[in-house]
Amino acid sequence: MTPTNLDPGAPGNQLAQATSNTLAAVQLQVNQWNAQLIADYNIKHNNWSETEINHPGSQPEPMPPMAWVIGHFTDPTTGPGTVGVYGETPMQWATPMRSDHPVCAPLPGPVLNTAPTPKTADGGLMGALVAEGGKALEASRFNASIPLVGQVTASDGTVWMRVK
Repeated sequence: MTPTNLDPGAPGNQLAQATSNTLAAVQLQVNQWNAQLIADYNIKHNNWSETEINHPGSQPEPMPPMAWVIGHFTDPTTGPGTVGVYGETPMQWATPMRSDHPVCAPLPGPVLNTAPTPKTADGGLMGALVAEGGKALEASRFNASIPLVGQVTASDGTVWMRVK
């Protein structure tokens, strides 16, 4: 919608122009607010995902907030029995309102490593940084806080963990 001229000398129904301008302004406002809600939700979800990888179940997953929509309200100073520039016409104006549906679909959670982790005799994790094709580049023991993202089984049957 394009806002229209509210000049008193403009042709046409000025009341329709005023409601059209209000609707256009509220639509712009609702679009901007929803875009900000989505951006904020993405940041919160990304932060939660990072925490969830290192400390599974320590915090509840954030859910998308309720969206803004265009609602309408009837101006109580208009309508039958009121005195004003609108006569007996009850005026409805556009206004931003919270809806009962989320602004976006929930984002998927992180994929947590559930593969068994091979351990050394003293309880440390065994692993290797793995290159393309599954060739082990560097064998070492890893601290349990290093995120494991998969495993590769070598031709001799040894299992190497892929680390992030």
